[in-house]
Amino acid sequence: METGDPSRPGARPSGTRAGRGVAFGAAAALVAAMAFGLAPGALAQTQAGPPFSDISGNPDAAAITMLASQGVVEGYGNGTYLPEQTITRAEFTAIVVRLLGPRAQSAAAALADTTPAFSDYASIPTWAWGDVNYAQGQGLVDGYPDHTFRPNDPVTSVEAAAILIRAIGDTAAVPSGTWPADYTLAAYDLDVAQGVTFVANLPASRGDVAQMASNAALLSPTLEPGYVSGTPTGAPLYFGGDGFAQVAWSGTVSGVTDANISLANAQGAPLLSGAPLASSYYLFGSSNVTTLQGLQATVVENSAGKVAFIQAQAGTSSQGGTLASATVGTPSGYTRVSDFVVASGTGDGLLLANGTVIPLVSTTSNGGTSFYLNAPTAGASADAHALVSGVSNLADGDAVTVTLNSSGSALAVYALNTTQPYGVVSSINTTANTLTYTSGSNDQTSSTVTVQSWTAVTLNGAASSLSALQDGDVVAVQVVGGGNGGDTNARSIAATRQTISGTVASITSQTGPAGTTSVFGITETNGQTTDVTADPSFDAGSIHVAVGDAVQVVLDGQGEARLLQSLSPQQTIVLVQGVQTQITTTTVNQIIVNNAGQNVTYDLAAGVSLPPAPPAGGYLAMVTFQPGTSAVQSVTPLAQTDTQYTLKVVSDSGGYALLQEYGSNGQAVGNPLVVAQSAGAVVYSGTTYEAFGSLSAGTQVTLWVNAQGTYLGILES
Repeated sequence: METGDPSRPGARPSGTRAGRGVAFGAAAALVAAMAFGLAPGALAQTQAGPPFSDISGNPDAAAITMLASQGVVEGYGNGTYLPEQTITRAEFTAIVVRLLGPRAQSAAAALADTTPAFSDYASIPTWAWGDVNYAQGQGLVDGYPDHTFRPNDPVTSVEAAAILIRAIGDTAAVPSGTWPADYTLAAYDLDVAQGVTFVANLPASRGDVAQMASNAALLSPTLEPGYVSGTPTGAPLYFGGDGFAQVAWSGTVSGVTDANISLANAQGAPLLSGAPLASSYYLFGSSNVTTLQGLQATVVENSAGKVAFIQAQAGTSSQGGTLASATVGTPSGYTRVSDFVVASGTGDGLLLANGTVIPLVSTTSNGGTSFYLNAPTAGASADAHALVSGVSNLADGDAVTVTLNSSGSALAVYALNTTQPYGVVSSINTTANTLTYTSGSNDQTSSTVTVQSWTAVTLNGAASSLSALQDGDVVAVQVVGGGNGGDTNARSIAATRQTISGTVASITSQTGPAGTTSVFGITETNGQTTDVTADPSFDAGSIHVAVGDAVQVVLDGQGEARLLQSLSPQQTIVLVQGVQTQITTTTVNQIIVNNAGQNVTYDLAAGVSLPPAPPAGGYLAMVTFQPGTSAVQSVTPLAQTDTQYTLKVVSDSGGYALLQEYGSNGQAVGNPLVVAQSAGAVVYSGTTYEAFGSLSAGTQVTLWVNAQGTYLGILES
């Protein structure tokens, strides 16, 4: 019981940790309403300063604001919070019950008409009956030895801590001993008492209980299954009782815009990707959200999944420079670990070319330093390819920007690295110890590097050698000095040889930091469909793949599609707008087609005759591409339907286009033809139509058919 019970079991004695401020460590789901005399309700969020007029400069302001951003706390009608005022035991019990989530609240509501089992039940406010009954039934409160609850007494610091510790399920942390020493030690050991003026038997203030409630939710390591204390797993630690939706995260800001924010943990793994900001949100520790790039922050989402509260670690700054090379001397008091890492008696640091040493944050202190390669500027989302762990992928001569904490240590390092974009091996010369690979759009850029005895070569993440690599392997190559001065020696070659084979089930697009990319849904022989995102260097426009094609996808080191090879002939409908013959060293026949409003020229494969020249407006044709290439191996012109009526688009709304025939008198003839438009194609009765030109209402169109009379195209007349 919160007033002390020598028989209550304890598990282990614990040390104490004190200090003011919200700790950044986990996630929160709080559904309390600290109205303290007001009916519970949601607080309208605002970006125009603190939520209450009297908390500016208060040490508990961040905790109060975080709870307010979730609709957890309310103030008084005059806009104040009164953080120094006390809070009653009944009021605080209601807070803790609501902290436990929707089911706890529902259970408490069901007990609202039940008389509490305390001798002084008459003094318990009727609005608190359900909360008190639920809390007693769950063992959160026991009352006093005389069987009273004393609901209107101020809650003391140790009473509040005891109820919170039981609520978060950490009673194993309560050491053997007598009240109030046992729960006082546990409150400090679990950091529930962090940042508050904790005097066990004195009343706690409204600011104190807000801070302790925030601490309990943000610091509890036991509420998320599989979580190991101090080791972020990539999941929030606390979803709240019974899976309530509100949640908080803590990590390094890896990307931020005016509309969303992303976080990564100390190991560089994404924690939160592109979380949308609420229409109005609270921001602590920074004047503008777009300046948070690289900073440590706590981010709290509301029940709608929108970020409503952000707190950045105070005292951060940035410094730029170039990583040292082996010719730079080691500063006094440091020992060189590598070209650009030095060690002192207190820890490691990055050595810059000008001799400056930037200490790294210990992995056991504040989560360690986060490292990013080719990181974007503030206001842009971080490329997932760029996120790495540690300094292993940095190189001497890299340009770096370092975010520093208040003590001058590196919170985050952003490096413009010498790693080239993913390429494809085109040849290997084991005699000359060289590797040639192609990269860039359509792999038109060829590069050759020399593999030395000290070059780190890996294949699918395991140590390998040049002789083990093959043509077609996908590689990421790091060149000494970035190739400056003509150096072509490879520092490292990371090769992947991973493929997925199957049938294309879907082709969609998604927009990310690197722009718009394709996503292929590949159904494998086991029936499982895997979505594969195209690598930024992947040029999906030059490889003609349709749903139903058999393909093999070659993956890069990030598991994204670098090559897509068709294993079956590919056909599509095109609008032929011109034909021509190019004569260079050889004669090449070509067709000019309209592809999504752009004129594109395709070569006809050897032996394919030049198709008929198109009339004004062009003609539709079925073209077949050689597997995995953009070379056309056949062109079959379609024919317009022979009809005495005019065909017009009636409407194109809700994804459905209606085509109606009209006679010479302008009257509709027959029933309209209904087609469903999707991803640039028009689907009708299981047959795929390609639509060329506008389908807006009133447009006069023609239908095109193949030799079998099947409608295959729609074209503006």
